[in-house]
Amino acid sequence: MMLLLYLAGSALAIGLIALLMHRLGHSAEHQFADEAAARDAFLEEFPDAGVSRLDLGANGRAALLELQDGYGLIRAMGRFSLARQFALADIARLSRRGASLQLRLTDYADPVFVIDFGDETTATRWQSLLSFDTIGTREKTG
Repeated sequence: MMLLLYLAGSALAIGLIALLMHRLGHSAEHQFADEAAARDAFLEEFPDAGVSRLDLGANGRAALLELQDGYGLIRAMGRFSLARQFALADIARLSRRGASLQLRLTDYADPVFVIDFGDETTATRWQSLLSFDTIGTREKTG
């Protein structure tokens, strides 16, 4: 009987903590206010990276960056952001559907990155930047 009360009390306490965290706004998804905020967040992880160009996704939760020494991406992961650098050789597959671009990377730790630019011109530009027929396999869909 005591074990049952202990388990019920623990479950209730965990539920109340989760509710409190949510009501205090700690469950809100991270969003970049603008391109400068995304650039600053990327440079916080990679301070020596020279950012040539940055395009923020339509929902403000992801961005692709053209760097002096390759490419980068940053995306929201819960309340925080995840930034990484990659080269063309790290792309296993690249596909585009309308204004959305999907990168499948060779790294098993973070294999898929999807960004919706809200603008087909930007998605097409990134597709042409990241597409080289001599590196990996490319899947081009329009």
